[in-house]
Amino acid sequence: MLRRTNLDGDRQADLHVHGGPDRAVMLYAAAHYPLWEAELGRRLEPGAFGENLTVEGLDEWLACLGDVLAVGEALIQLSQVRTPCYKVAYRNRVPDLVERISTTGRSGFYARVLREGRLWAGAPIELVERPNPKWTLDRARHAYAARSPELLAAAGLAEGWRHKLEVARAEGR
Repeated sequence: MLRRTNLDGDRQADLHVHGGPDRAVMLYAAAHYPLWEAELGRRLEPGAFGENLTVEGLDEWLACLGDVLAVGEALIQLSQVRTPCYKVAYRNRVPDLVERISTTGRSGFYARVLREGRLWAGAPIELVERPNPKWTLDRARHAYAARSPELLAAAGLAEGWRHKLEVARAEGR
């Protein structure tokens, strides 16, 4: 069951940097796995990047910030790009994996839950609404890194990102 703040059975240890309403579930593109496997020279199991959902047909260059998706019985909205932490490197025994993820942009992305619902392996994913067609997740990642105030107008932006962008704007950065 996908709930407002997480997936049943998923527990985030540090809610300051993981989880919460805007980061209830993390999605990762299945298409990234063969690329990583070729680069790392070994097979990786689904979930190797800490994601809750390994998804087909969505990635950081196709999906847009604010996209509303029906997944199984749930309804979610993409809220921000994932910034990986050291745990993904530790888990995969690749010391520079965080840097590699940042360089490639194959980071995964978070979503908030608009409607709780049951999920299952192979559940269909359907685009319901795209309020920000110009804000692919990759473009949003770059705009956020540059602290671009233009990103503030994007519907569905995670509050944490919004706050940091507003602070940067107030400080003239």
